[in-house]
Amino acid sequence: MSKRTGGPAFPCRLDIPQGMTLRDYFASSAMAGYVMGWPLQTDAPIENLPVIAKMSYKIADAMLEEKLKT
Repeated sequence: MSKRTGGPAFPCRLDIPQGMTLRDYFASSAMAGYVMGWPLQTDAPIENLPVIAKMSYKIADAMLEEKLKT
Protein backbone atom coordinates (compact mmCIF):
# COMPACT_ATOMS: atom_id res chain seq x y z
CA MET A 1 0.00 0.00 0.00
CA SER A 2 1.34 3.41 -0.92
CA LYS A 3 1.26 5.90 1.96
CA ARG A 4 0.71 8.72 -0.52
CA THR A 5 -2.38 7.24 -2.20
CA GLY A 6 -3.61 4.64 0.27
CA GLY A 7 -3.47 1.96 -2.40
CA PRO A 8 -6.44 0.83 -4.47
CA ALA A 9 -9.89 1.95 -3.29
CA PHE A 10 -11.50 -1.26 -4.51
CA PRO A 11 -8.80 -3.93 -4.40
CA CYS A 12 -9.19 -7.23 -6.16
CA ARG A 13 -6.61 -9.44 -7.84
CA LEU A 14 -3.07 -8.15 -7.44
CA ASP A 15 -2.09 -8.86 -11.05
CA ILE A 16 -4.74 -6.47 -12.46
CA PRO A 17 -3.86 -2.74 -12.51
CA GLN A 18 -6.15 -0.71 -10.29
CA GLY A 19 -7.75 2.56 -11.41
CA MET A 20 -8.94 4.60 -8.44
CA THR A 21 -6.79 4.93 -5.35
CA LEU A 22 -8.16 5.30 -1.86
CA ARG A 23 -6.89 8.91 -1.95
CA ASP A 24 -8.93 9.58 -5.11
CA TYR A 25 -11.98 7.97 -3.50
CA PHE A 26 -11.65 10.10 -0.35
CA ALA A 27 -11.18 13.25 -2.47
CA SER A 28 -14.22 12.48 -4.63
CA SER A 29 -16.30 11.96 -1.50
CA ALA A 30 -15.13 15.29 -0.09
CA MET A 31 -15.88 17.02 -3.40
CA ALA A 32 -19.37 15.49 -3.43
CA GLY A 33 -19.95 17.18 -0.08
CA TYR A 34 -19.04 20.54 -1.57
CA VAL A 35 -21.30 19.95 -4.58
CA MET A 36 -24.24 18.94 -2.38
CA GLY A 37 -23.92 22.30 -0.63
CA TRP A 38 -24.45 24.30 -3.82
CA PRO A 39 -27.87 25.89 -4.25
CA LEU A 40 -29.88 24.06 -6.90
CA GLN A 41 -30.62 27.26 -8.82
CA THR A 42 -27.00 28.26 -9.42
CA ASP A 43 -23.83 26.77 -10.82
CA ALA A 44 -20.58 26.95 -8.93
CA PRO A 45 -18.40 29.79 -10.14
CA ILE A 46 -15.78 28.30 -12.47
CA GLU A 47 -12.95 30.10 -10.68
CA ASN A 48 -13.79 28.21 -7.46
CA LEU A 49 -13.45 24.74 -8.98
CA PRO A 50 -9.63 24.47 -8.70
CA VAL A 51 -9.85 25.58 -5.05
CA ILE A 52 -12.53 22.99 -4.32
CA ALA A 53 -10.46 20.26 -6.01
CA LYS A 54 -7.36 21.25 -4.02
CA MET A 55 -9.29 21.29 -0.73
CA SER A 56 -10.83 17.90 -1.53
CA TYR A 57 -7.36 16.37 -1.86
CA LYS A 58 -6.21 18.08 1.34
CA ILE A 59 -9.14 16.44 3.13
CA ALA A 60 -8.24 13.11 1.50
CA ASP A 61 -4.61 13.44 2.64
CA ALA A 62 -5.75 14.18 6.20
CA MET A 63 -7.99 11.11 6.11
CA LEU A 64 -5.09 8.94 4.93
CA GLU A 65 -2.87 10.29 7.72
CA GLU A 66 -5.51 9.34 10.29
CA LYS A 67 -5.94 5.93 8.69
CA LEU A 68 -2.21 5.24 9.04
CA LYS A 69 -2.46 5.88 12.80
CA THR A 70 -4.85 2.97 13.29
